[in-house]
Amino acid sequence: MLGFFVLVGWTIGAVEAISLSIIVGLSVDYTLHLGHSYNHVPKKDRYGKTRVSLAEIGSSVLAGAITTAGAMIPLFFCIIQVFVVIGVIVSVTIGLSIYFSLGLFSAILTAIGPEGRSGKITVYYRWCKYQLGWITLAELEQEDASDHEPPPSPSPQPMEMQLVALAEEHKFSDISRPSQSPRNSKDLLLGGGEKKTFEPPELSLGLAMTKSSAAKPAYQRLDEL
Repeated sequence: MLGFFVLVGWTIGAVEAISLSIIVGLSVDYTLHLGHSYNHVPKKDRYGKTRVSLAEIGSSVLAGAITTAGAMIPLFFCIIQVFVVIGVIVSVTIGLSIYFSLGLFSAILTAIGPEGRSGKITVYYRWCKYQLGWITLAELEQEDASDHEPPPSPSPQPMEMQLVALAEEHKFSDISRPSQSPRNSKDLLLGGGEKKTFEPPELSLGLAMTKSSAAKPAYQRLDEL
């Protein structure tokens, strides 16, 4: 952007300085999206990873750039010069950012992008520690070997534990463990096939009061009133 200022003959004033601090995030946004997508592509080679990342997120990045730059067009026709300067700076930033992300950055990923263990910062960090004498060669080889170990898979929970967790999530408080193996998953929740009704606390309290008052003689109920 500083080169653009020189081309158009602008000087860095208050508006330009504020705009430069705002467009820092816009200038790297599309590149970060492509890099993140590149790292999560399951393919092994650089060309395949770059191609899949562009196919998955390239259209979204391009659409975001078009809409952002299009939102700046009305600012070109403002009477206040501050709005015109901000619109021009943001539009030029979006254009340069989308050009370098879809063009130059994609070419760099295809040529020297991370592939396998190459491009990992941890590998270079361990190599620097070895060169500085902080770790031995055996420790370096052990840490390198740990990169190739697959992560442990989580142990599956038993079906009964999953159903109990599901019942607790839905706040079913009256759960009994079945004494014998149930026929289906609904029997687990209802305790071996027994049908259980869940009454609201207000309804249960009203029924209890009605039953207690009905059991009393008529003269006692009149005295209470």
